[in-house]
Amino acid sequence: MGQAAAKATVRRAVALARQDGQPLTEALRLCTNAPLDWAALHEDHYLGVNDALIDRLLGLADARHRRTP
Repeated sequence: MGQAAAKATVRRAVALARQDGQPLTEALRLCTNAPLDWAALHEDHYLGVNDALIDRLLGLADARHRRTP
């Protein structure tokens, strides 16, 4: 799957997850037939890293904002 198709698939999955209130991994599973280990993806591997993810996203947004004239 190319980058554009992957982005479109994730967008559909996010919309579905928000609409139905289901986990993103479950929505993504419904949006693709990719041969992934869905059980492993559904596990809570990211518990406790919220602050690091937020800091990273804020840093990226700040860098993009600085590049915009």
